[in-house]
Amino acid sequence: MYQDIPINKWPAFDVLWDESLNNIHFYDDGFSAESVVKRHPNGLKIADIELNELDENLFHMYRQRVDEFWDVGFKSKKSEAIEHWVSKGIMTPCKLCVHDNKMQINLGGGNHRLAVARAKG
Repeated sequence: MYQDIPINKWPAFDVLWDESLNNIHFYDDGFSAESVVKRHPNGLKIADIELNELDENLFHMYRQRVDEFWDVGFKSKKSEAIEHWVSKGIMTPCKLCVHDNKMQINLGGGNHRLAVARAKG
């Protein structure tokens, strides 16, 4: 629905995150809440990180510039995320995976959500 619409023409919406396990939405690229609970019996660790700090440590293939928003990744996933937030939906934050060396962060899911949030500002 919102595919290829320039960012400055998007309707107004807020990027709303929900960190609760009972409302998992596309966590880790689509695992169900039951699967998440099984895989993480001690719960999830929530990181509150500023976007610029995340970008400084994010593995280069996950960094997406705003000016290449519609050219990288799946347009349909980005469009669905925009539509979800436009309709006042909430989504689970991206899954961040820290390498053993603690020098780089990868995304285990949520690259399209992050791209929409970054483009939205």
